[in-house]
Amino acid sequence: MERMNEQQSDLIDLGEATSETRGAQGNGLDSVGQQIAGGGLTD
Repeated sequence: MERMNEQQSDLIDLGEATSETRGAQGNGLDSVGQQIAGGGLTD
């Protein structure tokens, strides 16, 4: 059972890491969307 708990905590760590990177990617996409909306990429 101890090994199961270790694996679960590893999975939780992975989930937190992926959610953090998704948040960073989301912020990047937001800034790109703002550039497009502002005409920054169409000139």
